[in-house]
Amino acid sequence: MATYKNGINGPFKGKVGSVVGSSWKGIDYLKGLPKKSTKPVTEKTKATRSSFAFVHKWLNPIQELVKIGFANYHPHMSGRNAALSYNLTKALIRRGDGFEIDYPVALFSYGKLPGVAGLSINMKDAQTLLISWDPKSTGGDTSPSDVLMSFVYCPELFTADARVGQASRNAGQAELLLPAKFTNKRIEVQIAFKSIINDGVSTSQYAGCLRLDLAQPENGTLDSETAANYCAPVSIGNGFLLGR
Repeated sequence: MATYKNGINGPFKGKVGSVVGSSWKGIDYLKGLPKKSTKPVTEKTKATRSSFAFVHKWLNPIQELVKIGFANYHPHMSGRNAALSYNLTKALIRRGDGFEIDYPVALFSYGKLPGVAGLSINMKDAQTLLISWDPKSTGGDTSPSDVLMSFVYCPELFTADARVGQASRNAGQAELLLPAKFTNKRIEVQIAFKSIINDGVSTSQYAGCLRLDLAQPENGTLDSETAANYCAPVSIGNGFLLGR
């Protein structure tokens, strides 16, 4: 695929012979029509395809969130593609015949807006997650009105509870009623903040993980440091196995 500024008769869109013209984010592209390869697929190619498929599936439940969080990551990439590129190279773990996401490293948002200190999570009751942070740990271009972006992911189900605007930065906490299907499952939690004045976002922060079957109210609330003991990663294949 090639880019061009001025074609013979200017940029065009659509198919002409064996080439296709298109435009995205103000850049004109010229590419040839795809050709079906007759070469046998190598194991390396299968592994690469599987890793892409895995991260694509992982991003599906949070695609609206990463469109916001990664909107300014790269000028010539969509937020979804930027999040795919980042997490594919930084947060994907190959374990045995499958893949996992390294949640403390993974990101759903990437930006220059400062984050917060004192971040912790616990269960307020059987289905209510309480996220807390120090509302005074601000600086730079932050504003008390910055809104929370929250990411609660259930790896076993490849499902997320993703929200924007549940609380403001100066609130210091947010209560999230979790979906019933998360009951007795492991959840991974991240947060970030978004300015309501401009398109600024903070880089997402890992809040911790909880095993909801162990974090019931009768066992007491669990902060992220304690809960980490209950969150040994479980290998996730779900059909995205190397060599398939």
